[in-house]
Amino acid sequence: MAKYPDMVQIGGNLGVVNSFEAVDPAVVSGGVFSAATILEGANLPCFAFQTIKMELASTRKDLTAAGLQMAEELLGEFLEPLFGIMGCPTLVEFNQSAFDKFPGFSYRSPYVS
Repeated sequence: MAKYPDMVQIGGNLGVVNSFEAVDPAVVSGGVFSAATILEGANLPCFAFQTIKMELASTRKDLTAAGLQMAEELLGEFLEPLFGIMGCPTLVEFNQSAFDKFPGFSYRSPYVS
């Protein structure tokens, strides 16, 4: 991934062809991760895991009880210890307002800052 950093960008299309605009992970993560550090060590999987964990908690009403239980067990039993060993920096917030400029973005979570 370090060889092709453009392959690991978060962002969106601004509504016209070839208008992808990246969003700096520092803006989204409250400064915990940045474009300069996201590919260092285990930062990318740490960022992805913590984002999924936060968003899973916010989608409780949209998941079936069995699906939610299975996802929580997977995260808690198997992945949480693994990411703890990796020494992940703690993601406290996920700033979704960084995506407001993208026409198709409309999802909102309780973690919005």
